Amino acid sequence: MDNDAVATVFEEMGDLLAIAGGDAHRSRAFKNTARIVEGLSTPLRDLLLLGQLQKVPGIGSGSMERIQQILATGTCPDHQRLVAKLPLGLRDMLQLRGMSARSVRLVHQRLGIGTVEQLEFVARNGLLAQVDGIGPRSIERLLNHLDQRREGGARRVLLSEALRMGAELVAWMREDPTVLRVEQTGSARRRQETTGDLDVLVATMHSKRASARFVEFPGVREVLLEGSGRASMILHSGLQADLRIVIPENWGAGLHYFTGNRAHNIQLRLRANYRNLSVSEHGIYEQVLKGARNSEANRRLARRMSAGTEEVDVFNVVGLPFIAPELRAGEGELEAADHGKLPLLVEEEHLIGDVALHAPTAAMLAAQLQALARQPLRWVCWIKEASDVVNADARARFRREARLVGERFGVRVFCGVEVAVDDRGHVDIDDDVRADLDVVVGDCTVSTTLTRAQATQRLITVVEGGRVDGLSRVNGRKLLQHDGVDLDVYAVLLTCARHGVFVEVSGEPERLDLDHRSCHTARDVGAALSITARADDVAGLQRRRYGLWQARRGWVTASSVLNALDIDEIARRFKRGGRTAIPDGDVTAIDVVEDALAKTMAIIEAPLHKPLSPALRERIEAFLMGTVDDELRQGLQADGGNALQAAFALLAPD
Repeated sequence: MDNDAVATVFEEMGDLLAIAGGDAHRSRAFKNTARIVEGLSTPLRDLLLLGQLQKVPGIGSGSMERIQQILATGTCPDHQRLVAKLPLGLRDMLQLRGMSARSVRLVHQRLGIGTVEQLEFVARNGLLAQVDGIGPRSIERLLNHLDQRREGGARRVLLSEALRMGAELVAWMREDPTVLRVEQTGSARRRQETTGDLDVLVATMHSKRASARFVEFPGVREVLLEGSGRASMILHSGLQADLRIVIPENWGAGLHYFTGNRAHNIQLRLRANYRNLSVSEHGIYEQVLKGARNSEANRRLARRMSAGTEEVDVFNVVGLPFIAPELRAGEGELEAADHGKLPLLVEEEHLIGDVALHAPTAAMLAAQLQALARQPLRWVCWIKEASDVVNADARARFRREARLVGERFGVRVFCGVEVAVDDRGHVDIDDDVRADLDVVVGDCTVSTTLTRAQATQRLITVVEGGRVDGLSRVNGRKLLQHDGVDLDVYAVLLTCARHGVFVEVSGEPERLDLDHRSCHTARDVGAALSITARADDVAGLQRRRYGLWQARRGWVTASSVLNALDIDEIARRFKRGGRTAIPDGDVTAIDVVEDALAKTMAIIEAPLHKPLSPALRERIEAFLMGTVDDELRQGLQADGGNALQAAFALLAPD
């Protein structure tokens, strides 16, 4: 079995346990292990053989034992027990829109449903509507999704998956020396949450050669079109991939046109028409002949105003400043640009803090901070689970470890905890716990069966109760599965703004919660946003960029983002923690922490080849941003370690 197959077993265990109504923490742990295993570039068998698996962050002794069992037999006792208890068809039901783990559990318990086919039968004959807790909207979404599947409707994938597959296509085309420029376009470049196809643009003088290479990409199931200006194919994943080709001097015009979206492009062309200009992927021309059918003839007759070599040329010709791809939605961005009201969007360099570094141990926190060494971090908030800080000794040790790790990396480490918000809007946290910690975050994940009024009041209650400093997963959705809870987002965010409670924008690709419209609302009402990766390992830190893109789609500026506050400002905001002196504790406790840190640093600061050439540094940076580079990956794994950790360590300052 390869890594993906092992990850699938852990994913199944997490899903089946959630359906069975088992321990939610254990279910999340199985899924976390699946993500870690999927992210490993070295085969699990090799890691075990080299004795390196126990060094992988997030893999404990229990996970190691299960991995060995799965590699040997294809399963493990925990998996067998769950499969025996629940049909595997229930996991297929989780992939359907409108069906959460709770919904699947309800239909299985109440109606004995065990397959997608049975589920469709009871949904269409009205039996599903009789199950308390499953509303008409969920049933409608389910039936629409089933109809689309039957009609062969286009499959949609998460942005993270679209960028991963798009990066492989881009790398494939870049290997052709006649391809001068190449980039992924379409909804992925606009950073939409999901996408239904992959779009790639290349600039070349050899269009037929580029088109032929595109359809030779490994993993093609069916070639739909191969021509001199474009090509289309269906991949084995079921996703359609489209290639568009422009000559190098029209690169910017083509990049703008094929990035879209359609509404944005139409509005920009109308603006150009008012100026007697014609804008297309072929450049910007005077408009002599009217109508789209005359565009080619118009180019032969009219004077060219700009080739559109760079994307900014398109905007300049129509009298507008550059508009970031994330804003191109046809939702007022052209009017804002025309009136000088385009927001200065939050950028990566603005993020000097992180409000949610989830790490079970000080050593893991150290590994994360080492991986983030090249970013301008000045402070972080270390988040633990409520069960880890139940007693005073544990909290004192938590704060000692935070201080020690902070001193090691030159950052201020605040201590926080995340607690669940129940259906009534209450959180189970004692006053002494709140007094000892800096930050309390309320996890709003909830069943989607609450009414709009109940869901809204639940969050207003927890904010007005004054026992949380921030909220996470406010929408409570899971992309491609369910839309989350229906609530009055404006009322909730306005209440957060009035009470100084921040709201998380999670970079979890399967959630991206808040959605971009809620981010826009937060900016308008003055609610502070926290952009987070919600990563509990090193590899997951890269997910923060998805939260950043989501905030940018919501027109968010640095002034609305908690991560952009300096140390003094954030310390004033987190003023509760640290009122009592941190006891020194016994020497043994400090020694344990220092020993764990030393072992971690020995792994991530292993001797490496420095200094780097500028070209190699750029190549490594591109690899960390998702570019496929198998040769570089193999070089980073030369010592049997983790490629991402090795890359981070190479780029870290001496």
